[in-house]
Amino acid sequence: MITITLNEQEIELLMTSINHCLKTCHQGSAAEGCKDCQALEAVLARLSEGK
Repeated sequence: MITITLNEQEIELLMTSINHCLKTCHQGSAAEGCKDCQALEAVLARLSEGK
């Protein structure tokens, strides 16, 4: 496992990017519920917990 220390701005940037990706996917640009979306949702949840 790799540990990376991020500042609050970096976390916000990642969360914004993930949310944009998920929004685009859910609007039909990719298969809804795909493995990538599920993985990104899990990462987003972990980032949100760490704030």
